[in-house]
Amino acid sequence: MFDFASKDGLIVGEVKTYEPNKQNPNGPLRSAVKGDLCRDCLLMMAVKRAKRRILVLTNKTVYEKFMATQYGLATKVLRIEVFPVEV
Repeated sequence: MFDFASKDGLIVGEVKTYEPNKQNPNGPLRSAVKGDLCRDCLLMMAVKRAKRRILVLTNKTVYEKFMATQYGLATKVLRIEVFPVEV
């Protein structure tokens, strides 16, 4: 169900690879990308026993743009840890 999870279910996480909008690289994230990331966060929230929920974004620009949106800011309130990890 998740890209990674501990055996006891206390840690769940997703790794997402998205590129910035190539037609408008300085513009906002595409709404489909924001929607996918929000859905993944909601799915992680559904695991009641999880103590840690981790979202890994493999593109620094996508990470920065997501965290600047209301959706990215909501991850802090929901205690979802979001990390940029370049690959």
